[in-house]
Amino acid sequence: MKQYLQRPKPHGLRNFQGVYTNSRAMLDMFFQLEKVSRSDCPVLIVGETGTGRETVARAIHALGDRRRAAFETVNCAALGEASLELDLFGDGGDTDTADSAGAIARADEGSLYLDEVAELPLSVQSRLLGFLEDGSFVRGSAGGAGRSDARVLSSTSSDAVVAVEQGNLREDLRYRLGVVMLLIPPLRDRSGDVSALFWHFLEELRGKYGEVPGSISEEAMKALEAWHWPGNLRELRNAVERAVVMCRGDELGMDDLPPELLGAARTSPPPVVISSRVVEPAGSAGLARDLTPVQEQECQRLMAALSEARGHRGKAAETLGMSRSTLWRKLGRYGLS
Repeated sequence: MKQYLQRPKPHGLRNFQGVYTNSRAMLDMFFQLEKVSRSDCPVLIVGETGTGRETVARAIHALGDRRRAAFETVNCAALGEASLELDLFGDGGDTDTADSAGAIARADEGSLYLDEVAELPLSVQSRLLGFLEDGSFVRGSAGGAGRSDARVLSSTSSDAVVAVEQGNLREDLRYRLGVVMLLIPPLRDRSGDVSALFWHFLEELRGKYGEVPGSISEEAMKALEAWHWPGNLRELRNAVERAVVMCRGDELGMDDLPPELLGAARTSPPPVVISSRVVEPAGSAGLARDLTPVQEQECQRLMAALSEARGHRGKAAETLGMSRSTLWRKLGRYGLS
């Protein structure tokens, strides 16, 4: 006889400015987050794709004295060098207009959030460093001088120290950006959060779909809890929405979950990293190299996504929430291409 689990009341999640958890590791991070929000120092947020880096940045902004001013975001991995310079510094003369002002000017007295900051071209890093030193910057092609009192919050899904070692991130910029560094734990390390977030996302989806299932089979819940969630919260929410769409009754079962989760309750993914060394899949000719703990996590995440996508890099990039070019670059960085 199948066992089904009813939605617990309450589901036990704490809400901290839009970040939901009951994990001890996350609650410790909240304590740090609350303290840094009282200052104006730059904060570097480190976390895997889908862990909610931007949500954490918005929480810092919302808790601080700058909350009534603008919160501007720039995705450093999504734009080319020329577009990034225009987006950050603008293309005006001596004055900023709505059409010419860059994100730095628009974030004056507010916060500027730079996502995947380690992907910034070195030429743009140099200009950003100048702004961080004294608040002044030079606009784009017009060359006009500008000033801004924007607080800089940045994030990366990779190890900033390794990015410096590999020449992708200036060391002086890393120190400027990371006066305080916040590490967001991946979902697989947040004990109890998978089941609690499942019910939370299910309730959220009620607003979108109206009626949603009220229970889930014990087997399906075990599959959710056994999965390693390379895409973290974003992947979990997508899995819950997929289950809601596929379910034809009031009880979610294994058949409603994404195919990659079907064996999660019975099997574990093969290890990718052994004793701080990355090992390529069988048959590859790459070399194992010493890795930092953050590198180990990223390698595991990349290889898990590729395994889930059966080697299809486009699907793996979509799961990870990054472009194909970014995935190729990361695979090459670890000798996994």
